[in-house]
Amino acid sequence: MNNQNPNQNPNYNQFASLEPQQNNQDISKIQSKNQNLLSSNLYKVSLDRSIYIYEKQQEILQKLNFYIIINNRIYSPTYLDSFKSGVVQDEETKQLVFEKLAQYISKNYLKFQKVYGNRYVNPMNQDVKVKNRLIQWESIQIQLKNFRGNNYFSFDASPFVFSKKSVNEIILLLKKNKWEVEDIKSFFRGKKIMIYDYFVRKSVHIIEDLDFQKGPVSKMNQEMTFQEYYEKKHKVVLEDEFQPLIKVRNQLKNVEFSNGLENKNEDYIYLVPEFCRLVVDDNNFSRFNCLEPYGFVPFRADQLVNDIKLAQKVLINNKQFEKFCQIWGFEMENLPTKFDFCWLDAGKFVLKDKVETNANEIANSFNSDQFLQKYQFCFGRGLLDLDGCFDNWAIVQCQEDMDNVDKFTNQIMEISEINQYQIQRPSAIMYETLDQEKWLEWFQSQLEVLKNYKLVLFVLRPEIDNPKIYKSIKESLTCQNQVPSQIFKSDTLGEFDYNNNLNVLALKAIVMMSSKLGKAPWIMKQLPFSESPTTVMGINVQHQRQNKRVIVAISKSNNRYFSRFSSLFEIFSYEKYEEINGKLTQIVQKLVGDSIRHFQTLQKFTLKNVIIYRDGAFLENVQNEIQKVREILISDFKSQLQQNQNDFYNLSYVTSESIKKEFRFFQHQDYFNDNANHILNIGQGAQISDNQVNRCFITCKNEGHGASRVNRVVVEYSDLGNQNQDICQNLIKLYYSLFYSNFGLSNQSNAPAPLIYAYKYAKFLENLLPLEGNKGLDQKVVENLNSLSNKGSLFYL
Repeated sequence: MNNQNPNQNPNYNQFASLEPQQNNQDISKIQSKNQNLLSSNLYKVSLDRSIYIYEKQQEILQKLNFYIIINNRIYSPTYLDSFKSGVVQDEETKQLVFEKLAQYISKNYLKFQKVYGNRYVNPMNQDVKVKNRLIQWESIQIQLKNFRGNNYFSFDASPFVFSKKSVNEIILLLKKNKWEVEDIKSFFRGKKIMIYDYFVRKSVHIIEDLDFQKGPVSKMNQEMTFQEYYEKKHKVVLEDEFQPLIKVRNQLKNVEFSNGLENKNEDYIYLVPEFCRLVVDDNNFSRFNCLEPYGFVPFRADQLVNDIKLAQKVLINNKQFEKFCQIWGFEMENLPTKFDFCWLDAGKFVLKDKVETNANEIANSFNSDQFLQKYQFCFGRGLLDLDGCFDNWAIVQCQEDMDNVDKFTNQIMEISEINQYQIQRPSAIMYETLDQEKWLEWFQSQLEVLKNYKLVLFVLRPEIDNPKIYKSIKESLTCQNQVPSQIFKSDTLGEFDYNNNLNVLALKAIVMMSSKLGKAPWIMKQLPFSESPTTVMGINVQHQRQNKRVIVAISKSNNRYFSRFSSLFEIFSYEKYEEINGKLTQIVQKLVGDSIRHFQTLQKFTLKNVIIYRDGAFLENVQNEIQKVREILISDFKSQLQQNQNDFYNLSYVTSESIKKEFRFFQHQDYFNDNANHILNIGQGAQISDNQVNRCFITCKNEGHGASRVNRVVVEYSDLGNQNQDICQNLIKLYYSLFYSNFGLSNQSNAPAPLIYAYKYAKFLENLLPLEGNKGLDQKVVENLNSLSNKGSLFYL
């Protein structure tokens, strides 16, 4: 989608390209009305923010009759009045309510405080009048950056400016200036618009008409979903305004609409003005971006506290708001100082007079196979744990890149100030030579200086950007001196700066570098298995046939939020191919056992769930690996079971059956095959059996970029003891949770985070090994890498 240039004048005349058609109308009359529109007070307030903000503040006072949806139940102010017990004591529910409240205030208040040019604009800050209106996930997923810690989205995340309106707002503005209905229709007739379908393919359409005929008698039925609304062409009530429907037809004849909203008998569809936005590009080509109502919206919760405090002057005198805070025990002067990364149930469109509804009705507003659409991302100040890790770091740069590096550094410091991260300005270390051999000599001479820093970021010119330089930096700095490093190309800084997206790269750098320093790149709550001690491991096996070497890398989580990881590895050589499976099985058993013992020593808890994602070479050996890993758990579990008959263990081994070395993108649809439902409860009970390994399949349908395929993930699990969890369903949820938490970059970036880390570590080790022979790594290097890994450092990303 083509966003408006952030450098464009905010007072750009949005109507410059919307000259009305003749259509037997009095052109001078229309031009006069157009001129009156541009000189009206409503348009001028965009030049006077204080007036504009004041008007919007007054609107907010009238918008507090909102809905909060918790655990599939809708709470309204009317429903809250029925509480007789005073302040609600349930802290977990209170936290959910407060985050919903913060989301609402942010959506309706923060956007009016943003100065044009501020690129940290909340993607929630749409000009939206619908409560709980959701943006289609498919329409923004392609714009997501490759790391999951990124809060910036290029899709419709440009700064809020007065010239960027929904079609409905333009219609209301024309009405405000006394335009007649026929004049408004003439204003839009014949204009070209662009619509994006499921795969974000563009198709050009022509506006044929605006339908104002339905009127108040066709109110949207309370039980109707958005899909039904589109199909039946009903109107929606937004702030007591009945919107017309935009009737459009395809510019090309005999072209089918691909979004399923077309009229079956004619070549046109209807669009809702509120969900269409006007964007004018450099060629004055007018387009309306149609936003589908399903999906979920990511938003920045780390700004919400300050936003609410800014809103206090407007809200604190409102009696309804005071009553709401009193019921839920919120004190405006004592708000929480941080938010965690939570999963919240997404809301459904609800009319104002709808007090509460059945949970099934909400659930049915989503397709049963669209798991991810039932959740929202909620990024919080807990997103990064940076205390003390950026107090001593440096950037190695060329003199020619100094301007771009300064801009890049300023962006990092700005992010630090906005989010209250403790980041100190880095030291600058300059190099002059662009000859590769001379640069390596210079680098070796600087090692005594560089090894005193906690982290070093290298900005390399194209002349010295090659694998030899990369390997030398990693070997000398990271492997020999335990100093993590990050390498950027100078061209990358220039490219992001040219596109005014340097803040994206800065935030990515913060997330990546913090993970290399052993800090948590995210915080997640309310995830499956998080209530009992659980570790999630990724195992990747790389086979170097020419050198007769096998690399086994493991990355495993160390905390209940699956956000801190440490890594282990083993490298072994072989003489005969038949030796591999036996050695591999022993090494996997040893590494998993060491990981389990490390977790239990670190957390002082006995593990209850061990979840392993296995990928790479020799997947045919998985059954042997499972058996050996189970022996570790059973041996440990028998002593535990003697003390507590209700205790349990669970081992889940997840592999991909349809593809061997790469987890492809698994779309939102997830469902079990016919056999899975018959085995979900097998394995419960206190009796231990050596053969108690159950298998089910998770079939994931992949639809994207015009392709459609089905992949089958095999889950082999042992349920040891009295365990009543729905293991397989929870595994699906955790799989997707870790998938969207991953911020790494690789061909496998659509796999769960621990599997990505294991793959990255294996490739990192592969690059360090000698090219000739089957010799392993130097013992000092092994010790240094293990030391970094024990600190939770993901230095190999």
